[in-house]
Amino acid sequence: MSDANATDWLPWGKGVRLVGSHPCGLLAVEKPIGALSHPNEDAPEDRERSLLIADYDHERECYHGFPNESAPREVYLLHRLDSATSGVILLAINREVAEAIKLRFQSHDVEKTYLAVVKGQGRPGMHGLWVDLLEKGHRGGRRGPVYAAAGKASQARTAYKWERNDSYHFGMALMRLNPQTGRTHQLRYQCMKNGMPIVGDRNYGDFNFNRKVKAATGQRRLFLHASKIEIRFPFGGDVVRFTAEAPLPEEFAGLLGGNEEWVKHLTRKPTPGEMAEMRRSKIRDSIRGVHAKKMSRRRRH
Repeated sequence: MSDANATDWLPWGKGVRLVGSHPCGLLAVEKPIGALSHPNEDAPEDRERSLLIADYDHERECYHGFPNESAPREVYLLHRLDSATSGVILLAINREVAEAIKLRFQSHDVEKTYLAVVKGQGRPGMHGLWVDLLEKGHRGGRRGPVYAAAGKASQARTAYKWERNDSYHFGMALMRLNPQTGRTHQLRYQCMKNGMPIVGDRNYGDFNFNRKVKAATGQRRLFLHASKIEIRFPFGGDVVRFTAEAPLPEEFAGLLGGNEEWVKHLTRKPTPGEMAEMRRSKIRDSIRGVHAKKMSRRRRH
């Protein structure tokens, strides 16, 4: 099966790009930000925003009902990425291959590499392993669905490695992240917990810093990218070794110093008027926070 044929007979969603394939029926695509791994069950309008513009069976985890007669009956989704995250995601047109690879994901026997632009500066040789107990729920004023816990909470393990700081020392760095478990929002939460929130993260990020980046660059995206995936699985009496990679997005390189216009705006000192407006904004935010707490107490009584 050639890449050209795969591109011809599958109705890819907007911006979805094939980055690799294997004769056993395995496909690797690059998912853009905003695209869904699959449509939500009760939202038919999501169909146009998904990896494939086709029907989706949630129980069997596969796309089906393709109009092209040359297309396979089903395309299996092997894992997922949040809509806000870009990068490599795997599909299979062979059920046997799909089942073999899903077993690898369930046993965490897949090498996944993410790249993230974070607020914070690293240093050469900086690396290690983050281990946290995470539980779903809202706590500590955060809007995200997970928080650190103890007891019966699920363990989240992520190997991290500093890649480089931004060229103009604005206060950002590129981090390489290798999750060893697959918890909800694991990378986003652990980056925040360890003092390096991912730029553009609306749940766990530094919201004032995110506003500065947006004002300087116009970028509202989450700067988290699934850059590479490596997997080994049995097929046809042999072991298949498969690697797929999606290059660093242009906006990542631009934010780290590759876009002169962005750099000029990021490093520009705010005017007195802008400083005054930022102070007023902080005061408004603090008043809203106090008011929200008072209203919450009143509703309880």
